[in-house]
Amino acid sequence: MKKENVGRVVTIGLICVLLLAFAGCASTKYVNQKVEELEGKIQQNKGKIDDLDGRLAQVDAKADEAKAAADQARMDAEEALKRAKPLGAFRELGTRQINFDFDKYVLTNVAQNVLDEIGGRMQKDPSLVLEISGHADAIGSDKYNLALAHNRAEGVRRYLSEKFNISVGRIYMVSFGEFKPVADNDSPKGRASNRRVELRLLGP
Repeated sequence: MKKENVGRVVTIGLICVLLLAFAGCASTKYVNQKVEELEGKIQQNKGKIDDLDGRLAQVDAKADEAKAAADQARMDAEEALKRAKPLGAFRELGTRQINFDFDKYVLTNVAQNVLDEIGGRMQKDPSLVLEISGHADAIGSDKYNLALAHNRAEGVRRYLSEKFNISVGRIYMVSFGEFKPVADNDSPKGRASNRRVELRLLGP
């Protein structure tokens, strides 16, 4: 083989080796890049899974809280019914309802006028008794609404007791929270109707 031909072969060989080496490097770099991208996605998915686990834990906690609140409401209602058993000898003389502003248990002027009427009757006739049931709309937790409804009923009891000297033994009080709505909680008007205290005046 001629010397120049040998030189050409060597040159071509070196070029091929360099190309293969470059291609190898490029392939390794590409693979490493893809591996890094994959690891990044894995970390993102892990973060999403952790976030989902946290949300599921919150849902479980809220479900447990709702169940506990419902159980408490049921127990309160059963206790009120036990206390109200002596009312079997009474007849209903009339029912009234007073409403409250959102998230409030302060008696409005309209509510006070209604209670003044009932308190006046009870003051004149010691044989009369009153059932008071507190209610709330569905905004907020079950536990919170039970407490809010209780405060509304308690506000009525305190008003009658302090202004008309009505004894506690003549008033039967219970909180139902959001569990006994009279209207749809999906509308502002319905929620306003559910923010209430129901009053049932009873006589022998």
